[in-house]
Amino acid sequence: MRRLLSTSQWLGLLVMALLIGTVLLFVYLLPPPDTATQRDGSDSTQTAKKSRFHRQKTAYNPHSFDPNTADSITLIENGLPPYVVRSILHYRAKGGRYRQKEDMQRNYLMSDSLYQLIAPWIEIDTMPFVRHRDSIRHLYRLRRDSIRRVDSLRHDSVVRHDTLTRRYPQKKDTILELNSADSASLQMIRGIGPYIARRIIRYREQLGGYVSPEQIREIEGLRMDYPDSVIQHLRACPDSVHPIRVQHASVRQMMNHPYLSFEQARDIYRLRRRHKMRNIEDLKNVPAISEQERERLRPYLDFREQP
Repeated sequence: MRRLLSTSQWLGLLVMALLIGTVLLFVYLLPPPDTATQRDGSDSTQTAKKSRFHRQKTAYNPHSFDPNTADSITLIENGLPPYVVRSILHYRAKGGRYRQKEDMQRNYLMSDSLYQLIAPWIEIDTMPFVRHRDSIRHLYRLRRDSIRRVDSLRHDSVVRHDTLTRRYPQKKDTILELNSADSASLQMIRGIGPYIARRIIRYREQLGGYVSPEQIREIEGLRMDYPDSVIQHLRACPDSVHPIRVQHASVRQMMNHPYLSFEQARDIYRLRRRHKMRNIEDLKNVPAISEQERERLRPYLDFREQP
């Protein structure tokens, strides 16, 4: 009699039966699913979905609120629909403020019935507006005091000017020599105070002496159109100038003079080392020094050999 299945086919059926039995046994031994966990997961999912809609998330719970500071949850709890809440928040973000409860009726989304519903619970804090008004008053008060202070200073300056005029009646007729005058003497001239007197003396030391009263217009910080009424009472003696000894001066000593830059002082020093310099005309060999600058330097450069 012929066999229905061969040996290899029987082995295949046996292996398949073992696999099916193993799977069934594994399923049978697994613990049952936790229904509580599934319930929590579904609740969290529903909560996340409801958070997108304020009507389902927040219950009606009216209480006192300030529309200038209340958050969206508080506004919805008091019965305001989400679209009205968005309008209020947008109005506040643009800088708008409600000064009294009736101002909320100006919202075009606010119906009369809705306003009557929330009106008993509206409480607006008026202290910020009071502080703002007080700050404005304070600014006006400061401005008024500053104007009074300026007027007082002007009055004091006029009084001080009149006092100096009475104290120094000869002030207009005073003629001073710039290279020998001290700070107190310079202040005898009307228009020169302690600060300008110090600047004049400091610039005199940098130059080595004035050769013309017009040089005080070069002082840094003074106006170029310095009053002629001041300059006409000043004189300068060129014999009092202390020039630079070109044959012996270093680059630093020359560049400290207001009329010489570092490049010009360096070029003079190099030219002096190459050949002997006899007079101001030798500076024509220095390209960095123009003819106008050379004439301005003439009183302040000494080309003699003796130190």
